[in-house]
Amino acid sequence: MFRPNTFAMWTKREKNYNQFGEPVWARPVRTPCAVVEMRPSMVATPIRTDASASHSSADEINTKAILLIEPKYAVQIGDRFEIDGYKLRVTSVEVRRAVSGGRIDHLELHLEAWWV
Repeated sequence: MFRPNTFAMWTKREKNYNQFGEPVWARPVRTPCAVVEMRPSMVATPIRTDASASHSSADEINTKAILLIEPKYAVQIGDRFEIDGYKLRVTSVEVRRAVSGGRIDHLELHLEAWWV
């Protein structure tokens, strides 16, 4: 049985674009959720070899997260969530069913860092 333990701000991506070709976002909605995993980490990103003789790298914050939410929210790939100061983009939505009865119990969301 799914029980939310915190809240996140969910921003749904609309189907249309503005005059500059950017996606239009709906108003943020306070959504109850459960955090399964929130893993921020520093990752070394390679720098092009022609730009640096030392073959150095730059550090970048990379966040992977898994959230559970109630199935009444129509979350889609590309929607945004903000939780604990992290801005995340939905990369996968998976339906999870209850063991007994087979009814839809919750949605499992996989998210990654969003830097816009």
